[in-house]
Amino acid sequence: MSMGDLDLDVTARLRGLVLGQALGDAIALPTEGLPPARIARLFPGPLRQRLLPGGRGLGSDDTEHMVFTAQALLRHPADVAGFRGALADKLKLWLLGAPAGIGFATLRAGIKLLLGFREPGVFSAGNGPGMRAAVLGAAFPDAERRDAYVMAATRLTHTDPQALTGALALAWAADYSVREGRLPGWLDASQALAGCAQPGDTAWGKLVHMIGDGLAAGEDVPAFARRLGLDR
Repeated sequence: MSMGDLDLDVTARLRGLVLGQALGDAIALPTEGLPPARIARLFPGPLRQRLLPGGRGLGSDDTEHMVFTAQALLRHPADVAGFRGALADKLKLWLLGAPAGIGFATLRAGIKLLLGFREPGVFSAGNGPGMRAAVLGAAFPDAERRDAYVMAATRLTHTDPQALTGALALAWAADYSVREGRLPGWLDASQALAGCAQPGDTAWGKLVHMIGDGLAAGEDVPAFARRLGLDR
């Protein structure tokens, strides 16, 4: 697989997705883990790069995982097992560099990889798989192939069904935006998102229903987050 295998519009959108994820990561990194009120006090004004002097930003492990995933995909665009092995190798090298901000689940899975475990994933619904999902979703127009790669990238580190549900949802959204060049209507989105739910994930269907209710009521994102109990 290469950029040349895709039509011009899709190629541009795929590049935009990668750049957008990297820029969003760098802009938001200084605010990670902070409640909204404190972010407003510490960082007034429009969003911009501000982590380093001179108006510069810095990507986190979110961007690194995206890049690792894309590199492994380019090496093995038609071999899921080969892709999983290449991604595992990159994660092992990354872990040896003592990365900052690594999630506990990814750390435990990485240690198991270094120790030679064949199934290193740990039961966690952390956001590691979400870092890797969008670029996979954008790369494959075929849903079966896309989902197989997302499953491999997710279960390498996280085995909680909720982690895979979320990763599949992100991958579907990325695929839709790259192919169509727009956001989906809620009817299309709700059906696709509901279909991402994995066995054992009992919360997803309720959440999708709540999203629909919030959209119908004109609820903004902060209000929706408060309704979920995520106001911090």
